[in-house]
Amino acid sequence: MNQPPKEVEEKPVERIDEKTETKKKEEDSIEELPPITFEDTEEISTPNPSRLKELGFEVETIDDLPELFSEQVREAVDETIEGFLEDLDEEGAEFLRLKKNGGDTKKFFQSLSNISSLSTLDPTKETHWKTIVTEKYKQEGLDKEEVEERVEFLEESGKLENTAKRYHKEMLQKEEANKKAILEEAEEDNKNRMEAAKAVKEQLSSLIDKATDIGGLNISPTEKKDLKAFITKDSVRLKNGFTTGFQDALQKAFKDQDKLIALAYLLKNDLKFDKLKTQVKTEQTKQIKQGMSRVDSQRSTGQRKTLADFFN
Repeated sequence: MNQPPKEVEEKPVERIDEKTETKKKEEDSIEELPPITFEDTEEISTPNPSRLKELGFEVETIDDLPELFSEQVREAVDETIEGFLEDLDEEGAEFLRLKKNGGDTKKFFQSLSNISSLSTLDPTKETHWKTIVTEKYKQEGLDKEEVEERVEFLEESGKLENTAKRYHKEMLQKEEANKKAILEEAEEDNKNRMEAAKAVKEQLSSLIDKATDIGGLNISPTEKKDLKAFITKDSVRLKNGFTTGFQDALQKAFKDQDKLIALAYLLKNDLKFDKLKTQVKTEQTKQIKQGMSRVDSQRSTGQRKTLADFFN
């Protein structure tokens, strides 16, 4: 007798989320990467002077980078200032250039004041003629009586108008030339200061290279290199640029009483280290004698000591 077919139990079909499947495939396809070490990143994090030269930067070694960055900061500041000056009037732009170059503010504003006063006078107006020629004679150093006599002569001779117009033009030209000279002097002084500072750094660097000792104390080639960088390289960041390690340390020393006293002591002794060398030798001799005494004492007890024990 035929048995009825058994019913096949249908299992629920497991639905696979497409996003989950895609993510799993991506994860399976990613090979495990080795951890990144400092050695792997050293080539990237350390600038290459040769590559920097190809990009137009003048550097010989990594030690030149702080000074290079300082120059870049100065150039960026100059460019920013020049862009800002374009939106100012002539006097405002000239004043900012003056201060950027360390010029004399008092002289500049005195010249502007003179120009402004002269600009309020109109040589085409009869009421201004006497004032103009009077100011001219005062600038020449004439006293009140002489000024009045000359003004009276010009009036009687009918030359007051032409003289006033000529004097007004001359005085304005003189003050404009004076203002220009003040600006040019500030720019030239700033240029000279920068060149002088560069020359001093080069001279100091040369002296350190040639030195066999510093103040009577021996100095190694590595110490020479570090000392040159300390004195000549702009390696310390400030709010508005960079300065040398020496200038930074000197400024900090003046704010530290203990360092200031120590510095004063060295300067008082003309930076001579003879006494220091004597003290070091005395201390070394003392340590050797103490070491020998300990060895002699230990010999009596039968203990042997090595040479190094003299200095322990």
